[in-house]
Amino acid sequence: MSQSLSALERGNPPPRRKSCAACIRSKRRCDLRQPTCLRCSQRRIDCSYPTQTAADRAVSSESDPTTPLAQASTPEFVSDVSSWPTSEFDFSMDLEQSCTSTCPTFPTISFEQQNMTGLEILDDNVDSGDILSLTPTWPEVDKSTPPELLRHPAPSAVSATRLRTFANTSMLVEHHFRYAIDQFMGIPERMLLENGTPWSHSMLYRDSMPASVQDAVAACALHQAKTSVNTLVLQRVIQAKYHALLITPIPTFSPRELLAHTHGLLIYQIILFFDISHAARAEAEETSATLTDAAFALAQHAKYDSEMATGRAGLEEERSVTTRAAREIPLYPLAIARARFEDWTFQESLRRTVMMSFFYLQIQQFMVASPLRLGTPARMPGPDCTACDPRLGLCQAFTLSAHLWKAKDAIDFAMAWRSKRHLVATPNNFQELLEEVEGDDVEEFGKMLVSTALGVEETRAWLVSKGGTL
Repeated sequence: MSQSLSALERGNPPPRRKSCAACIRSKRRCDLRQPTCLRCSQRRIDCSYPTQTAADRAVSSESDPTTPLAQASTPEFVSDVSSWPTSEFDFSMDLEQSCTSTCPTFPTISFEQQNMTGLEILDDNVDSGDILSLTPTWPEVDKSTPPELLRHPAPSAVSATRLRTFANTSMLVEHHFRYAIDQFMGIPERMLLENGTPWSHSMLYRDSMPASVQDAVAACALHQAKTSVNTLVLQRVIQAKYHALLITPIPTFSPRELLAHTHGLLIYQIILFFDISHAARAEAEETSATLTDAAFALAQHAKYDSEMATGRAGLEEERSVTTRAAREIPLYPLAIARARFEDWTFQESLRRTVMMSFFYLQIQQFMVASPLRLGTPARMPGPDCTACDPRLGLCQAFTLSAHLWKAKDAIDFAMAWRSKRHLVATPNNFQELLEEVEGDDVEEFGKMLVSTALGVEETRAWLVSKGGTL
């Protein structure tokens, strides 16, 4: 490979005062070749040194390497260098005066492409007009017909009715659903700390816990352990557990297994729907029909006695000492109280689970419904998809007694049954119960339903007037 110009200059660095006139004017390094330096030879311009006489310049002209005679006698390596295109190299490097021939040379740079575009400005003969001519020009755009992607659709008018519907929806959620939603969002933590929910008694799985509930409890623990670092991983684990339960057939052969199956579905639904992830919420909406099917199947096993069926909880009977004494549960032998406690715990959890499943689905449907559907009666997905099917849990009954629900064993249950009132709440006696119950008779399940019906502030005022709190 021929030696580059920079290497030639570094190999023989002459002082600037001996440079030719052209190199001095251009402030370039001159190799002091006689009679013509390499730079002037390449540019085919006159090369004269300050100390050179007129006769010397005449001899230099005759021996100019650009002439045929000079080219014939020019050494081979010089001929090769002179044939290089000048546009490929930058000759503006000004080495320090202290650099000598013993200094290490820089690596030689070679270019694969000849006449590289854009380096023409390194030539001294290029002026500003030539540089401006290198600027690319853009094609003219026909502004009369803009591209289809830039077309803006005609503005659509916003319906005042839709805006009022959105405003009313926000107010309804805030003033009526807020307490219930807060309770739903606290279910994972409550399931871990108390082994129960407002619709699943804490003693229900004391002796044994089905696998569906075990996985749901594990999902609650994972949900509570989420951080900004592990959220995605734990979310995938929770969804995997939920998917395993979804593909499991509904165990209609066993009421207890069916109750546990419905509990698991409801817990997963709550975790996903009230999660900050849009994908999780969408999955809860997409699979809500599975909870509906399980709740309908579970409702077939609910037992409602004559008081619950009529909606008359026997307020007069509650005031009668004789009637209350006849219904007392004996403490000894304890087997009777234990059997009654286990049966009541199961049946009350079953009745409340049916109610809460449909109650949750109603709130979910309301929160995700389109404005066009908010003005119509809520429709539950069911076998015949009828509006407010009377078989739904919202039209059934539950025991309104915080003392019975919070009993931890058979003895506490028998004592509460003997000394405290336990009224049956149905849609038929709702207004009457508001006057009869005391503040400590209502626990979270009843508060969720009452606050949704009356409103959060109205329910709080009612409870305070009864000596309770919300």
